[in-house]
Amino acid sequence: MAKSFETSTETEKNFSRLIVPVSKFHICKKQPQFVYECMEILGGNGYTEDWPLARMFRASPLNSIWEGSGNVIALDVLRGLKGEGCLSALEEELEIGVDSQLDRAIKNLKKLLKNLKDEQAQRNARKICNDIAVIIQCQEIVKAVDKGWVDEKVVIRFMETRLGRGNIYGIL
Repeated sequence: MAKSFETSTETEKNFSRLIVPVSKFHICKKQPQFVYECMEILGGNGYTEDWPLARMFRASPLNSIWEGSGNVIALDVLRGLKGEGCLSALEEELEIGVDSQLDRAIKNLKKLLKNLKDEQAQRNARKICNDIAVIIQCQEIVKAVDKGWVDEKVVIRFMETRLGRGNIYGIL
């Protein structure tokens, strides 16, 4: 994402216009769960005011309030996909042939993206946002494996636990 702000190609600009609200959606949905897990690791200490996690936990839902509810952001993503160049920029970013599990997820996402103009797209907006976020994350982790930064087992487990799952409230 950061790279797309520094380049001058139209495709990367369109991709960044799309991926920013997708990231907001995903981060705002995952942050409260993440902070809760951090608190659980610390046990009672994570809950006391002596540690910053208690404040972070209380503040974690605020991003969704400040940035817009999940539904509002998801509808913004749909609007962006319907706009000029964003859908083609996303499709260019989605790499087939990396992994069969990832390929399946990309094909399923592309099916959802074919009907952006009908009412079903609005019902699937949260799923579309989540799927885009997770697929892009998987692709980035695969690139990290290729560079030797991450063990291949990490990407396999990441994909197994995230692809094709509605792990955000409101996704059926």
